[in-house]
Amino acid sequence: HKSASTLNASVAITAPPPFDACLLIIEDPCWDANQARRNVRRWLTGIAGGSRKTLLAPTPKPFTGRRATMAAALASMDGVGLQTYGVTYAAVVALYVGRKNLSVAKVSMIDESMPQAAVASMETGFLVMYAFGQLFLGSLAQAAGPRRGLMVCYALAALTLACFGTIESELARIVLWSSNGLLQAMCYPLCMEAVRPHLPSETRGQLTGLWTTSLAIGGVMGNVVAAWATTNFGWRAAFFPGPAGLLAAVAMLIA
Repeated sequence: HKSASTLNASVAITAPPPFDACLLIIEDPCWDANQARRNVRRWLTGIAGGSRKTLLAPTPKPFTGRRATMAAALASMDGVGLQTYGVTYAAVVALYVGRKNLSVAKVSMIDESMPQAAVASMETGFLVMYAFGQLFLGSLAQAAGPRRGLMVCYALAALTLACFGTIESELARIVLWSSNGLLQAMCYPLCMEAVRPHLPSETRGQLTGLWTTSLAIGGVMGNVVAAWATTNFGWRAAFFPGPAGLLAAVAMLIA
């Protein structure tokens, strides 16, 4: 004898002849245990009386709120929304591939007699310009519009990476990497602006949480790509052609 609360979903219980079968369908495994016991007693009564009864659990409510699965949340968007969601997700991943490469390649750069102060200046310039861009250029990016702004920012960021990996001047590298920080500062808000209108209010929290995993995935991919390229082809390959080409591809995809 088992408690009715432990029954799996869609359990069918039938009585052997000569009694009529009584069907008990429990559609929700977390159904109220007291209600399940009452239904079992009614089922036994139906067998003893020779009658046939069907006991159905209440129809489950639609997936909403915390009960909604991620698949249901994604299905709540239309076709254009899903496309925008996927493109901006990939764009943020690519953004981090074009950002994490310096932190991986700087050891090899210093080993090739590049002054450590120059590398530190590149990282500092990136962070300063990134903060400046997020504080003061948000309105400019919004005025340009998500699509046009993202296309321009990604194309210029790809150009800075290509130049960074091919030139020899340390001062030029500092300027280029700082410019990369300024351009990337506008990309993330523009991606959010592009995807925001397509997020239904009922599933916005779930979809936003899934979308922001692009930050972690992009960080991991950026480290892996930069480490592989530096190990096999030298530190310059951590910037060009791989990451630079990836950002250029995103710019063309958005266009």
